[in-house]
Amino acid sequence: MRRLRPSELAAILGELNRQKTIDELNDQKTRWNYITAAVINGAAVVSAQIAALGGKRRKPKLVEPGDLMSKDAKKLLERLIDDNTGSANKWEKHIQEAKAKRLKGPWGD
Repeated sequence: MRRLRPSELAAILGELNRQKTIDELNDQKTRWNYITAAVINGAAVVSAQIAALGGKRRKPKLVEPGDLMSKDAKKLLERLIDDNTGSANKWEKHIQEAKAKRLKGPWGD
C-alpha cells in the first residue's frame, strides 16, 4: 500500500466530510421531520376536534416535514446533492473536446 500525498488525503477527508453531512441532513429530513410532523399534525387535529365541540369549526393547518428544516439546511442539502449528481456534467466539456480531437477513451469512440 502506498502512502498518500497531503493533497490526496485532504481530498479524501473533504469527501468523507461531505458524505457525512449529506447523511446527517438526509436522516433529519427523512426520519425525524416525518415523526415530528406526524405528532404536530395529530395534535392539531385533536385540538380542532375539541374546538369544534365548542362551536368553532376550523380546518387545522397541517405541517409538512420540509417545513421543519431551516432554509440554510435545505440549501446545503440541495447544494451537496447537486454537486454529487453534477459530477458527470463536469467532464462533458472535456469529453466533447477529446472527441473533436479524435482521441480514444472510455466514452466509446
